[in-house]
Amino acid sequence: MIDLDRVALPLLLEQTLRAMHQNGTLEIDKLLTTVHAIKAEKTIPLSTFSLGLYPLEALAFYLHDISGCSFAEIGRLLGRNERSVWASYQRAVQKRKETVRKKEKMGGEGNFHDAVQHQGAIHIPLTVLCEDGSLMFCLAKYLQNTYHWNNKQIAHALSTSSNSVATVLKRGAA
Repeated sequence: MIDLDRVALPLLLEQTLRAMHQNGTLEIDKLLTTVHAIKAEKTIPLSTFSLGLYPLEALAFYLHDISGCSFAEIGRLLGRNERSVWASYQRAVQKRKETVRKKEKMGGEGNFHDAVQHQGAIHIPLTVLCEDGSLMFCLAKYLQNTYHWNNKQIAHALSTSSNSVATVLKRGAA
């Protein structure tokens, strides 16, 4: 099996599309525009959502601390008020401090930055999380549709219960 990362896949797709265009089977301009949009799209590692924070807290923490976005920019990206993003970020910071203290007492280390920066990790496009509905619903639906994961697999990836995932998906579909 070929191991393709986020950068190599769009390049391979672009090469394939150019070859198909030369055969006269594609409209290359439209497809290349899509490929370049995929390359430029901001993504979030799935592991960001598995660290014991609510989705908005994890997303605010990741976008602010790791991606360097301002609260106003995060609010615009997510279609939310920057004050609610700031409040979610503050709750995330407090929870992370408590988690790190507990892990240090037990002899371990807890580093958010290391935990979300896995090689070959699954990345979620930010546009998926900006759709209508809760962040958890958008995330679960994306994993279900894109990777064909069942509720148990989604729950494991997000460190939650499969019943919670089923409830979120059921309520979001209604």
